[in-house]
Amino acid sequence: MRTNIHPNEFCGIIFLLNSCPHLKKLTLMLGQGKIFQDYEPPFPMDIGTFWVTNMILINCLSTSLEAVEVKGFTGKQHEIPFLAYLIHYGKLIKTLSLAVDSHDIADTQIYIEKAQILKTIKPASKKIRIHIS
Repeated sequence: MRTNIHPNEFCGIIFLLNSCPHLKKLTLMLGQGKIFQDYEPPFPMDIGTFWVTNMILINCLSTSLEAVEVKGFTGKQHEIPFLAYLIHYGKLIKTLSLAVDSHDIADTQIYIEKAQILKTIKPASKKIRIHIS
């Protein structure tokens, strides 16, 4: 899935994941996408705490999702909360692989340090392994 994990995409992300109850692997390709600034979500939401307070349980997180692969991670504003949500509720996740964006070598170490935050999240799965490269 190509995404920016932008607030305008939150409802679509939930819809997509709930439409895939047998999803085993989720690959996120992060980067610039086309964001329609005039979009309005179908319900009011606090974008700052959306993934922390969201009570919508995504089916595949408890029934099938075993692997998450993230390409182009930079630790932008909404990347960490979304991935923390997956870690916290993904009961069957065995691997979370993060490939940091390497276009700007000077910032690569910063991206790796931001990714380390995800290792502090209490996981739902006892088998999860988080790989950062």
